[in-house]
Amino acid sequence: MYLPKILVLVALVSICQATYSTYARCRNDHDCGDSGKCKDGRCVCKGGYNMVDGKCVVLCCNDNECGDNERCKDKRCVCEKDFKLVDGKCVCKDGYSKFDGRCVRGMVRRACEHKKGLDISCPHGQRIKIVAALYGRTEKNECPNSGPKKTDCRASSSYKVVSHKCNGRYKCHVQASNTLFGDPCHGTIKYLEVAYICVY
Repeated sequence: MYLPKILVLVALVSICQATYSTYARCRNDHDCGDSGKCKDGRCVCKGGYNMVDGKCVVLCCNDNECGDNERCKDKRCVCEKDFKLVDGKCVCKDGYSKFDGRCVRGMVRRACEHKKGLDISCPHGQRIKIVAALYGRTEKNECPNSGPKKTDCRASSSYKVVSHKCNGRYKCHVQASNTLFGDPCHGTIKYLEVAYICVY
């Protein structure tokens, strides 16, 4: 028996004064979206997801109810700008890399404080253009150590210093050190994170 691809709404729930269907008919997992499975002809959503227009999505009333790199739009958690949904998670679009919690155009390199530093280079005939730079710490798990891990730590000179050393060159070396950037969070092991593109 043929079942329509996504319709036949069966039950209803209410969230933020809006009404949505809780499941739909399906022929295969693809009919249910990234976060649902087709079982016995019905879409079943993973935990935390609800059925909207035949697809499993996270329903929300505000941004605080959504996950990392998501915001609440029209009662649905959607990926932030420059992110795309892959296997139920928001990841950077093609050509973009994760930098300081957001997606930026280009490649991202990191170096831990007290290590050998960061080497950046471009193919022959191209030159470095710095997109963003951060010396400090905004993530707990980057450059693990046993000391304090303050995560709202950014040296204000980061972009200016790295741009001066690298822009227009085909390769450059930048040390991740307080000597170069100053110490934005005393006692916390920091790292240098640089986003860049190669231009002609």
